[in-house]
Amino acid sequence: MLAEGQFGLVTRAQLAELCLSESAIGRLVSRGVLRRVRPGVYRLLGAGPSREQDIVAAQLWAGHEAFASHRTGAEIHELPGGGPPLIEITTRGSVRSCDVLVHRRAAWPPGDVTIVHGIRVSTVPRTLLDLAGVVSLGTLARALDTALHRGVALDSLSRRLEATAVQGRNGTTNLRKLIEERTDERSPVESPLERDFLTLVRERTVPEPVAQYPVFVDGHLVARLDFAYPELKIGIELDGYAFHSDRESFERDRRRLTELVNEGWHMLVFTRPQLRDHPAWVEQAVLKARARAAVRTSE
Repeated sequence: MLAEGQFGLVTRAQLAELCLSESAIGRLVSRGVLRRVRPGVYRLLGAGPSREQDIVAAQLWAGHEAFASHRTGAEIHELPGGGPPLIEITTRGSVRSCDVLVHRRAAWPPGDVTIVHGIRVSTVPRTLLDLAGVVSLGTLARALDTALHRGVALDSLSRRLEATAVQGRNGTTNLRKLIEERTDERSPVESPLERDFLTLVRERTVPEPVAQYPVFVDGHLVARLDFAYPELKIGIELDGYAFHSDRESFERDRRRLTELVNEGWHMLVFTRPQLRDHPAWVEQAVLKARARAAVRTSE
């Protein structure tokens, strides 16, 4: 039962509590009943290896208070910036391994650790704080937006950040900047792709558009545009109409596009690869549309 809760793993100390001597443990290893996966950590016969098991093995090796953190924390929470190859853990102990990145902390608040799928892991706010010091600004922004879309509150993140900032941790400046940007936004973006577009706009010479702009015709909502320059009647959609998988959605979006055009809207549609691989082209497309709309408006 103990091993089942630890993905088929058991520690030497736990075996000793079951009154197994060192020689008895050695016999179980020699018979293949136990297989040593880390110092003092064994996998039971029949328990197949897995990524979750590797993470828990690292935690058990590092001490009972250890937890997955940083990029491994993001991996468990399914946030951008997470994943193999190295396992990252936080612990109070002094341990070293070539395939585990150990972050040592003297202490942390009890609320910084939770259990996800049976694995001790940093909470989402704590994971974002840790990520801020080890990933790029763009990756951190996508992780933050993913967390916000799942219901994490900006004010709670800000309070946790300020409580941590006094400790002089790396990355707090980047995370504070991102939180301030999102606090000041008139309308929040609704997807990582929209955030990528907004980041592109802010890094270049493009005036910032309004996010999630509603378009009404005769009192009825026709569309909620990803972005818009309402004064110029320019709408911007990301991934666009052709990417819907079923015929009904395709027909609905074609009707929506026609209504927007009939109301005088000029629509720009950009895909994820265009934002990623051709940002200069996206920039120029927006600037040209704005210049032409300005001319039409002045006539």
